[in-house]
Formats: sequence, structure tokens, C-alpha cells
Amino acid sequence: MSARLGNGSTTEFNLPLGLLFQFTPRVSATLHSGFRERDSASFVPFGVDVMLETGHIDLGAMFDVGGQFRPDGGPGYFDEFRFRVFTQIRV
Repeated sequence: MSARLGNGSTTEFNLPLGLLFQFTPRVSATLHSGFRERDSASFVPFGVDVMLETGHIDLGAMFDVGGQFRPDGGPGYFDEFRFRVFTQIRV
């Protein structure tokens, strides 16, 4: 759970839920959802993270659809989309 505060009020609140699948010792995927509230807009995001371990370097990709419900003229369910790739080095 996380919250971000600004100007004396809560501007963002996250409650993530996830399920990890480890296919091999080097390949894993996480399905995630949860609840996200930002500036009085409520979201139920769905996404997947995939990670590949190659020795001391990990490679990964993250995909997330931010799914706003009750948009009231705001963005619809698939209007908030995120895709990120990352790498990390373990020493």
C-alpha cells in the first residue's frame, strides 16, 4: 500500500495485488491488479511484469492498463496504458 500526500491532502493511493509465476529459475512473470485512486479518479489496473535473469543482469518488461471506472468525462478504461522495459545489474 502506498499514499502520496500534497498540500495537506492525499493525492494518490495504491493498493496492489499480485500473483507470481516462476516458470524456470531464470524466467518469471507477475500478474497484478489492485486499486488506485488519484485526484478523485478511481482505477482498477491490470498488468503483467516479465523478468529474465541472465547471470548478473536481469532484463524485464512491464505492461499496465490503468482502467478508470466511473470516468465522468475523464479517460476511459484503456486510455491509461504504460509499457516499460528495464535492466538491473546484480553485484
